[in-house]
Amino acid sequence: MNKIEFSRTSTMQEILAAFPGAQTALFNRYHVGGCGNCGFEPTQTLEEVCKKHNILGVEEAVAYLKDCRD
Repeated sequence: MNKIEFSRTSTMQEILAAFPGAQTALFNRYHVGGCGNCGFEPTQTLEEVCKKHNILGVEEAVAYLKDCRD
C-alpha cells in the first residue's frame, strides 16, 4: 500500500486525506480536534495547530501520527 506522506507543513486536510484517523489520534494524545474549543480549520498546517494548542514537539506529533497510521 502506497502511503501519502505528510509533515509539519501539511494542512490538516492533507493529513486527514493521508490518515483519516488523525483527528481521533490527535484528540486522544493532545486533546485537539474534538470540540469547538480545541478544533482546527482544514487549511491550518499541523505546525499552526500545534502552536495554537501549545504543543511544543511538532516533529513528535508528526511521528506520533505516522506511528498511529501504521
